[in-house]
Amino acid sequence: MARAQGSYAQSDSRQDARFKRGRATRLGWIGLWTLGVILGLAYVGTYYWAEGLWFRELGFLAEFLLRSRTQLILGTLTLLSSLSFIFFNLSISKRLQFSQNCILPNAANLSVGLGLQSLLPVLFVLSLVIGTGLFHHAHIALTEIREVRAPIPTPLGLSFP
Repeated sequence: MARAQGSYAQSDSRQDARFKRGRATRLGWIGLWTLGVILGLAYVGTYYWAEGLWFRELGFLAEFLLRSRTQLILGTLTLLSSLSFIFFNLSISKRLQFSQNCILPNAANLSVGLGLQSLLPVLFVLSLVIGTGLFHHAHIALTEIREVRAPIPTPLGLSFP
């Protein structure tokens, strides 16, 4: 009996050590993520502040604020539309999932299919449109690179060697 209790106590102490190690590892990862988020926000904040100071020095603060507001609105709209698309797809997938008792779909489901016969042509057309747009913008970029332009004037009369 004593031997059984001793082995039980040893296994219990091993589980405690594993739990403590797992908890310490988890706290370490949380601390690392928190530090990363703080440093990332500090970097973005100081970059934005320096941009604001530079635009104010050049007298274009109104344009900077307009650009910032536009980027914030477009980013928010993109984020919200992406999240709504994801949650809409999640709700549809939860509603249409097979039940736990269904091992194989029945013959009626197999004959109907998923109703995605038109998906391949739609994806082909969309990829064609995206590819055409990509080639068009690449052509514009190459044309702009090859074109010789007048030198840009130096701001505030500063000259760099």
